[in-house]
Amino acid sequence: GIISLRVVYTVCGAILLLAGWRLHRVIVALPGFAVAGSLGAIAASYASDNPTVVVLAVLMAGGLGAWLALTLFRLAIFASGALAGILVADSLWPVVAGSSPPIWGILGGALAGGLLILALMGVWLPVLSSALGAVLLGAGLDLSFGWMLGLFGLGILVQFGVARSVGENAFSQRAANQ
Repeated sequence: GIISLRVVYTVCGAILLLAGWRLHRVIVALPGFAVAGSLGAIAASYASDNPTVVVLAVLMAGGLGAWLALTLFRLAIFASGALAGILVADSLWPVVAGSSPPIWGILGGALAGGLLILALMGVWLPVLSSALGAVLLGAGLDLSFGWMLGLFGLGILVQFGVARSVGENAFSQRAANQ
């Protein structure tokens, strides 16, 4: 039990440290494909005994589920940035203007925060995947926090190097490609 969990942590952590910036779409899309594909298979098996119909339903429903997962992922990222923008506007407005922010100040903060986090998502993905990879690998190998910090820094460097070696830049991906 515990040993197999440590192996999973170690493998997943190493993968995230090496190429987390590149694999995040697969990680987000797979559960969407699996859930929707399963529902498609169930629905198709009620409608037909033909295995080809079931396979087509799995592929069509799974594809839709993967697309939906990726779309909702972007929406969730935007909403997180919008919430941060609202909090910043609500905190800074009284300091600058001496009063509570008007609705247009709150909406402006939400829009600015949402768009900013989408724009920075390409930069944050390698950093976040390095952080998560370092924690998972550290937990899998029972490493100290200091080692995890070192792995975090190494993960950022490795992802930059791996991306560069394949002709890409892990730290300048556009949000539209996420």
